[in-house]
Amino acid sequence: MIQLDKKINTLFRILNVSGMLLLIVFAIGSTLAPPKPAISNPDGIYTTIIAFELAKTPLEIANIIGVGDTKIGKKIREGFRAVINLDFLLIILYSLFMYSLMSILYVRKRIVKFSYYIAVFFILLAAVSDVLENFTLIKIMDSTNYADLLSSLELFTYVKWEALSIIAIFFTTTFAAENLRLPMALFGLSFVAGIAGLFIRKIIELQTLFLGLSWAICWYKTLPTTKKPWLRD
Repeated sequence: MIQLDKKINTLFRILNVSGMLLLIVFAIGSTLAPPKPAISNPDGIYTTIIAFELAKTPLEIANIIGVGDTKIGKKIREGFRAVINLDFLLIILYSLFMYSLMSILYVRKRIVKFSYYIAVFFILLAAVSDVLENFTLIKIMDSTNYADLLSSLELFTYVKWEALSIIAIFFTTTFAAENLRLPMALFGLSFVAGIAGLFIRKIIELQTLFLGLSWAICWYKTLPTTKKPWLRD
């Protein structure tokens, strides 16, 4: 019993610290990202970094990052490099956050072992895909002929977002069983947006919003100082 309590406390510390850092790093990254593309984002996508990830043609890439030897092209690339470098830290933090939250649910017997291991697999898959996506984005910015890189970018980007969608459905069903409606709804909307994003790519932008809100709520409501904190008993 003492060992179990120690493990739970360690997981909560990881959850709370990684969640706090995740929100801080995300806020910093939002200020570093280029606010506007060189010309335009595709399909009504508002966030430039999301548009870069979801670009499918050389023309869309050029419209976002511009030409490398121009002033605006260099400035946009500098902004993207700063965001991508910070994103490597973000990947570690969101992976730790979701792993610790999922592990708490498992130790508290809110999720069965098989589902837990499947969820952990998809957390790792999302992280690895995100890293590969970042390296591909860097290669695109360093290249003048990036058409051959677009299929890899699309693969890594969609594997990342769909893996995050699958993780969200695990949280949705678990929080539904706990009768915690707010995280259930937010994770559920993240899942729906991720699936819809396979067909309408600009909806992925909504997935980022719902997922970010899910993480923020789960971080805040599991803090020991919160009134009636979640999953603490």
